[in-house]
Amino acid sequence: MAISAAFIWSSGELNIVHRAESRAESERLVSYLQEETPNHRLLVWGFPSYLYVLVGAKPPSVLAFPPHLFDAPEAGSSGHDEVAEVRKILAQRPEAIVVQEPLPAGPVNLHTTALVDAYLRSCRRMRSFTLLDHSGPQMQRVYSRCSDPKQS
Repeated sequence: MAISAAFIWSSGELNIVHRAESRAESERLVSYLQEETPNHRLLVWGFPSYLYVLVGAKPPSVLAFPPHLFDAPEAGSSGHDEVAEVRKILAQRPEAIVVQEPLPAGPVNLHTTALVDAYLRSCRRMRSFTLLDHSGPQMQRVYSRCSDPKQS
C-alpha cells in the first residue's frame, strides 16, 4: 500500500495546481469548440476523443478512436478503408478539427494525414490549447472556419 501511495504521489497525479490548470484549460477548449461548432461537426485528430461528448458532437465515423485513422500500424485492423473513411469525414465539412501536435503515432498513415493536412490549409482560424495529462503537456490546435478546398 505504501509503495502504491508513493508511486501515485511521485507521478504528479496529485499535483493540485496542475490539475486545476488542466481543468481550466480543458474548459476553455470545450467552450471554444462549442462556439466554433454550432452544428456539432467536429473531428478530433489525435486525442482527446472525449471532446465529442463534451461538445455534444457525434463522432463523424464508426472509427471513433482517432488512431484507427492516422496511425499506420492500425491500417486495415478495423476492417474499414481508412482513406475512404477520412474522405467521407471531410466531405461532411467539419466545422473544427482538433489536432494533437505531434500526433501520438509513429509512423503515421501518410495517405490519411495528407487528406487532413489539405483540409486544414483551407482553415482561416487556428488556436492552440495545452492540456496536461499523465505524460505531460499535450498541444492541441483547433482549426476552424474552413472553406471548401474545391472552391478555393
